[in-house]
Formats: sequence, structure tokens, C-alpha cells
Amino acid sequence: MKSHRPLLLALTLGCYTPTPAQESGAGDDTAGGGSDAVEGGSGGVTASARGTFTVDDVTVFWRWYGEAEWREGTCMEILLRNDGADVRTWQLTLDLDAEIERFSFEDGAFFDVDGTRLVAQPVGNARVDADGSVSMRYCAEPRARVTAVDALVVRE
Repeated sequence: MKSHRPLLLALTLGCYTPTPAQESGAGDDTAGGGSDAVEGGSGGVTASARGTFTVDDVTVFWRWYGEAEWREGTCMEILLRNDGADVRTWQLTLDLDAEIERFSFEDGAFFDVDGTRLVAQPVGNARVDADGSVSMRYCAEPRARVTAVDALVVRE
């Protein structure tokens, strides 16, 4: 399934500061170093699973958000942080532990799905300054964890 339906909404995640989780390693059964938990938040209960991956000079944080009762799917928030020199453009490849069957929302990136692989590419300006970040979100079924990340960045 391919999706090229970016919603042209203002990014509401500009203030998102991820809570770093331990990095995942080989044999880590928590997929991304995160742990399942249920935490309270304004507006209801949120399902929380999160992880952190570092590839070269890029750190990728991911976390589930949304209603815990939605067992068929999840919404995911992804933050790409540039820890190196200015980036002219980027592409993220996320390996998931389940095949995405249906997207219901996407924001901040174009998402292409190929089996259990999800590829995110920039919408509009792809530049990410040194020590800057870009955020993106999607909602999809079924619920899937990130098991590996590959980041391709073109630096200035």
C-alpha cells in the first residue's frame, strides 16, 4: 500500500521533547528499548511504547500516542534530531514488527509502506539545521512497534 496524502496542517509537534529511552540492541525484546506502560495525560489515557535509535549523526525518537482502547491500531509520533552539520534533505526507513494494512492519518512527512517497512520523506522544506529536528505523525492499523531505523541524510 502506498500513501501520498499528506495533510497540510501546521505541525503541532514543534514543542515535542521526547523522553529518551535506552538504545535498542541486538536481542532486545522491547523493540527500540522502550517499554509498554499506560500513563495518564490530559484528555485521557494514552498507550505509551517508545524507543530511541541513533544512526550516524541522527537520533530518531518514536512513541505511540492516542487512546489506549484502540487495540487494532496506533498513532505514532516520530522525531528526527540532527546531531551533526546542517542537513539539506533526509529520508527515514522504519522497520516495523507488523505490516501496516491501513493509514488513517499522516502529518509532517510522506509515508510509503512496503510490507513491514515504512519510508518517511519530507513534506515541503527538507532542511534540518544542526541541532534542529523535524517531527512527523501517523495513525495506522494494526499496532506496530519500530524494530530498526535507517536514516539517509544529505548534508550541506
